[in-house]
Amino acid sequence: MLSNAYWDRFANQCIQTTFQLMEKEWVTRDQVQSMDSAVIQAIPAVAVLTVLVDTVHDAKAKKPEDLSWKIDGTMCKQSDRPPLDGIAALLLPKLMEVKRLLETKKSTAKEANVQNITAMICSNTDEPTQELEAFIKSLENDKSKPSARNSLIRAKLTELTLMMLQVQPFLDRMNIIFGYNYAPAHDLEKDDPGIEAVSGTENQPAHRKKQQTDGSEEAHGESWMTRARWLFGHQAS
Repeated sequence: MLSNAYWDRFANQCIQTTFQLMEKEWVTRDQVQSMDSAVIQAIPAVAVLTVLVDTVHDAKAKKPEDLSWKIDGTMCKQSDRPPLDGIAALLLPKLMEVKRLLETKKSTAKEANVQNITAMICSNTDEPTQELEAFIKSLENDKSKPSARNSLIRAKLTELTLMMLQVQPFLDRMNIIFGYNYAPAHDLEKDDPGIEAVSGTENQPAHRKKQQTDGSEEAHGESWMTRARWLFGHQAS
């Protein structure tokens, strides 16, 4: 079975991705806290894109199925990966499809183009922020952008995300990702003893507040899962 460490690491990546999208003002704190359906899709999709782009640029990722986690310096090699369970066997081939698209043409994985793909992913909403709307408009006016390939990558990432939103390990971590306190960095106390890393990962930049031991975390987590299932038609197994 794909270990909890992989999912915890991905949850941390999603938290970091959310901060980055909020800094760009392409996603708002209100959208995250209200679990806007477009944001629920966008954040994990951009997180996956980030991991794959980091992998493409990492010379140490020599095998086709190697994954480079820049967030904590982990190199997930095919030889070290545990035997695939049903979930991993479903998701990993989709992940590798996107990786191959990024590798096929060098310019696809360059920072400027990755930003274009990220904007396209985030634009799947009826109410884009002014900053995102302005960026998307600039893309539409620039005929030189490789829109066909980027559109395919966005479609593949969206498909992967919708599949991910139907598996329990990700649903179990949605309360960590979307319930995180996304206050501006200057509002957080660096040495706050009430902050801990997401369970199962070390040396992470992403942290979360400790929950009270009165069962509120479990209840809060269940509310996130219920909302996700309602939004995406997930049927509990």
